[in-house]
Amino acid sequence: ELWWRLLTPYRFKECPDHIIVKGAERTQPSRMGIFGKMAVSVDARPVYKNDFDQFLWYSRDEGNWLIGPDYARKERAVQSTSGVAPTSCPDEASGWASIGDDSGGSGEEEGG
Repeated sequence: ELWWRLLTPYRFKECPDHIIVKGAERTQPSRMGIFGKMAVSVDARPVYKNDFDQFLWYSRDEGNWLIGPDYARKERAVQSTSGVAPTSCPDEASGWASIGDDSGGSGEEEGG
């Protein structure tokens, strides 16, 4: 029975179809709101998109969930900071931090 488990690929849990992101409306308004799951995945996890064409995705290199305008180039303005253990879905991430703001500033804002 153990050999069969070794041959079965690991499956991440099913992530929600929608994620609500809030807390940085003052500095990151376009990166807040409702993100819907797309038919695209990066690093074996779903990519989400909101009404402002901002994306929410997981980066294995960063070890965090990221929010920004281009998931292919890993451009981000908000990221989770929980990076100790990889999370399957963005609703499991914690310690979100804002990097800059929508107007191009560079202040950081912590959120949870």
